[in-house]
Amino acid sequence: KHYPVMTPEELTAMGIKVNRCTKSDSVLLLWATWPLLPQAVQLVEDWGFQYVTGMPWLKVTKVKPALLSPLGIKPTFRFGVGFWLRGISEVLLVARKGNPDKPCKNYAGMLGSAFEHSRKPDSIYEYAESLNGPYLELFARRPRGGWDVFGNQVEGSIKL
Repeated sequence: KHYPVMTPEELTAMGIKVNRCTKSDSVLLLWATWPLLPQAVQLVEDWGFQYVTGMPWLKVTKVKPALLSPLGIKPTFRFGVGFWLRGISEVLLVARKGNPDKPCKNYAGMLGSAFEHSRKPDSIYEYAESLNGPYLELFARRPRGGWDVFGNQVEGSIKL
């Protein structure tokens, strides 16, 4: 309802173009929602990458200090819809092609603000940039210095 989307078949077919834009040793970061997790892992494989791991993005609306919390914070979560569980997170899949270098820092997940529909947290760039570039963001919403971008909401620096 918010913008035109691609069919699963169109996304799968995009894999040929994605492979032309990536090096032989590359990392793919792919956002997924929990109900579509099996399809997202299949897309990773269809694009020629191997699933490695993933991390959650817990969507919060505000964060209050709390002594009893294991993290030292007491978040207020943004609850989404759901049939079995109320959605408060999305998953970021990490996949590789070849033997890329691992990030030099340890990450466990993201606790960050919820934004307008489908916008992801800017902190993801910190994780991505801990990996060797060059960097390409598919379905970008805005340009970013040092990155190639492609999407229907931004003037792309590449054509797929």
